[in-house]
Amino acid sequence: VAAIAQAGPLLAGAFRAEPQPLADESPLAKALKTIRAMANAPSCYTRSNFAHICASLAASLESGVFVATLLPGLEPLANDRVANVRLAVARTVKQHMLTSEVYASLAVTEAMAASLRADRDRDVLYEMHGDDYEPPPYRSRHPTPATTEEVASLGAAPAPTTEPAAGASPLGAQQSPDDDGGPCATDSTSGANAG
Repeated sequence: VAAIAQAGPLLAGAFRAEPQPLADESPLAKALKTIRAMANAPSCYTRSNFAHICASLAASLESGVFVATLLPGLEPLANDRVANVRLAVARTVKQHMLTSEVYASLAVTEAMAASLRADRDRDVLYEMHGDDYEPPPYRSRHPTPATTEEVASLGAAPAPTTEPAAGASPLGAQQSPDDDGGPCATDSTSGANAG
């Protein structure tokens, strides 16, 4: 994340030196295209890194360039299916956009902030509301196990009572290739703070 924080000042300096508008084949235009593509990447880690890069660029880059090139990719990530991506967006919105007069006055910033303030993940809520916020109580989404009688009535053999393997879903649910149970897992009820 420390290296990502350096992207903003580096690109801001490059923008000042580059003639505007950027030529489509200029190295700077290609770099921006690559950064914009990160917002739609299948990997939650890449989408989260995009949000971190946006934080760095929102603080360093000319606001018009940020709004035109990066904000359209950041906006849908406020409703990303992965809680840690939304958490990275929440940090960007709260620390760099709501504190700036230019960004805070934008309707898209207010819409993102409103969505994140109503998020279902405790960490996102805590990030958006601050230290005094008490999130709603944690509620487990895991169903109670079936009794032996219920299983027998279905004509099936009872399942073994061993614990699931490390990294396996406790319900045996299919995981997406992106969902390895790591910090970008789609279970948004986790109370652990990833940052």
